[in-house]
Amino acid sequence: MPLAISPGMINYQPHYTNSWALIIGINTYQFASPLTFARNDADAVASILVSDLGFEASRLFLLKDSEATKQAILDHYLELSSLATNPNDRVLVFFAGHGFTTRGLRGEIGYLVPVDGDKDKLNSLIRWEWGERNKVAAAFFLHRRVKLLRKTFESPMSIF
Repeated sequence: MPLAISPGMINYQPHYTNSWALIIGINTYQFASPLTFARNDADAVASILVSDLGFEASRLFLLKDSEATKQAILDHYLELSSLATNPNDRVLVFFAGHGFTTRGLRGEIGYLVPVDGDKDKLNSLIRWEWGERNKVAAAFFLHRRVKLLRKTFESPMSIF
């Protein structure tokens, strides 16, 4: 079924075999300051993916707060890699939570901070790299940079 993007625009018909998503929202951390809207943002993105973009709810993995440990995030990410095997599958990874950047020999290195992550222990964080090395095409959104203008959201978000 075509999805209307906005009035006056042509309808968008996705050409994906399957659509998968890993959605993470962390408000309460073990070793970092709390956030206010990350969990709500994750819920809102999950809702939009299903209601507006045609994702099947059974193909969304939603991890919030205590569920979003480093091990759980990595396990679900690898599970998506094994499930999304068709070249026409799409995979979205949405992360609403703390991020951390450090300087490496070749420039800055970005990390996701899981609920059990400690920025003083880099091995407790999830290194996030872009590029062809990733088997799954993923979109990464930092909580403070995501802005989807929609009345149902409780927090302002920005898309980059």
